[in-house]
Amino acid sequence: MQFLAGTGSLDATSSSPLKTVYGIGSLVAVPALTYHGYKRNNSVGWAPGWAAISAFFWPIAGAVALAQGFGKPKRRANRRHSRRRTRR
Repeated sequence: MQFLAGTGSLDATSSSPLKTVYGIGSLVAVPALTYHGYKRNNSVGWAPGWAAISAFFWPIAGAVALAQGFGKPKRRANRRHSRRRTRR
């Protein structure tokens, strides 16, 4: 079944290459960014959040994950200074 025959439109069964690339990228990004969300924050709660975002916005979420250091734990602020003891 073809919609608007003769106008160059796509029929109902065809798929564009861009749609295919986006779908494959999403399939690869969801488990990878779920892993990153878990390892980054050391929390199971962050994993579904990263998975949900990566399902739709995987190019942006992937870039953010790489900028954060893929799978590297988040540094804690002032951890080094709180353990320092002063001599008197």
